[in-house]
Amino acid sequence: MPINAEQQARLDSLSRLLSEENAIHNLTRITDPQEIQLKHFADSLAALPIIEDYIQSRNSDRPVKLIDIGSGAGFPWLALAVMLDNVHFTSVEATGKKVAFQEKAAALLGLTNYEVINGRAEELGHDPALRGKFDIATARALGSLAMITELAIPLLKCKGMFLTWKGPKVAQEIQLGREIARKIGARTPEIIPYNLPGTDPQESNLCFVKVIKSTATHHSYPRPFNIIKKNS
Repeated sequence: MPINAEQQARLDSLSRLLSEENAIHNLTRITDPQEIQLKHFADSLAALPIIEDYIQSRNSDRPVKLIDIGSGAGFPWLALAVMLDNVHFTSVEATGKKVAFQEKAAALLGLTNYEVINGRAEELGHDPALRGKFDIATARALGSLAMITELAIPLLKCKGMFLTWKGPKVAQEIQLGREIARKIGARTPEIIPYNLPGTDPQESNLCFVKVIKSTATHHSYPRPFNIIKKNS
């Protein structure tokens, strides 16, 4: 999906706010405006074709609900929300100052299709108000494939899609990722390579991992975080 002038202006405003607030609150290591455009915005929006294909495949008029887990300073969901006004976004972030920034950024962007939850996914995955309620779950730069799959899948409806951003380490993580996906009611993870603007596709080590939920997740998942981390 091409970015139009109005959408680019909103992203530029977000970039300025992120730079200003980061100087005070240390929200991200990426501070250069060009790096923000590439490593936060372009990287987040690389998922758009996969998300749009999934939305079209649903063949449903119901509003699409997306939950972004461990969203930090708000990526990918803030960038995606600029482009997808037909999706309702829920952001889960455990750090209060990052939650506050997301709220400020969403207000600046004029977003209305969102909520930000200050909490932890391993706990919220057992909340009846959230468990099994989402069509799409995303996670970017959060943890190992096995760990984030266990956090995300319980939050999805059956046939829901989990999408995560990965790099070269995916080869080391994929086997454990497959094992946990099978245990919690999901299909075999699919690896989808992508590259950022200005990079050589032949040398790119970036990929998405897509996991589709197939059956209900056993009530024991997600497990306490110390157990998830120890086993992933």
